[in-house]
Amino acid sequence: MKLINIYPKIPRQSLSDFFKYTILSFFLLITVFLYTFSLYNIAKEDKTNNTNLNNNPKYAIIDISKVIYSFKDIYSELTKTKKDIQDTYKELANLDKSLELQFIKEMEIYSNNILAKQKELQKELTENLLKNQNLNQEIKNKIISLKQKIENEILKKRNQTQNIIYQYEKELYSQLNQTVSKIQQNYHQKIKSEIDNLYKKYKNELDKYKISLNEIYKNEITNLNLKLINTSIYDPKREELLNKLEQIKAKQEELYKIKLKK
Repeated sequence: MKLINIYPKIPRQSLSDFFKYTILSFFLLITVFLYTFSLYNIAKEDKTNNTNLNNNPKYAIIDISKVIYSFKDIYSELTKTKKDIQDTYKELANLDKSLELQFIKEMEIYSNNILAKQKELQKELTENLLKNQNLNQEIKNKIISLKQKIENEILKKRNQTQNIIYQYEKELYSQLNQTVSKIQQNYHQKIKSEIDNLYKKYKNELDKYKISLNEIYKNEITNLNLKLINTSIYDPKREELLNKLEQIKAKQEELYKIKLKK
């Protein structure tokens, strides 16, 4: 950025008073100097003529014509000095006006630069705001995408876990079914073996019972036949013995039909 030199404005009234007092002081100083110089010249001339000022006071009187002539020169110098001072004042006034115009111009340039910088800064702030908004939207989109991705991963892991659990349960149930099947098979085999043993046992006992019962029936039949032989055909008890014999034969036939069922 361009550096601006700020020139202070010179107060006209203060400058005028300053030059006024300066001129008066200069005038008094020159007057005293010329007066002293005149006295010195007069004293020098009297000394040349071997005149003692202490013994001749009349020679100490100042030549007014010389002083007045000297004042003409002083007035001329003062007029010239006054003119120079006026010219200098005009130059200072022109310089003051020029500096004021230059200051206004540079302040205008400075203001324009400030406005340009302000517009540039406003534009940059607007662009940054848009970038921040876009960045915020991008961050939100990334967060939503990441959240969706995490949810998908969680769902995927859950399905994988459920499948693993299902396979494990399936395998466990399969092993359990195999174990139960083996237990049932062993139990059935054991029961079957026990039943077979009982069947054999009861069959043997039944066979023995049938044999013994058959022997009893045979003996009864033999006894009844003997009784029938010894009984007359007209004996009323013969019919009873025949019926009893038929009953025993029927029981004997029924006994042969009896079989042990498993």
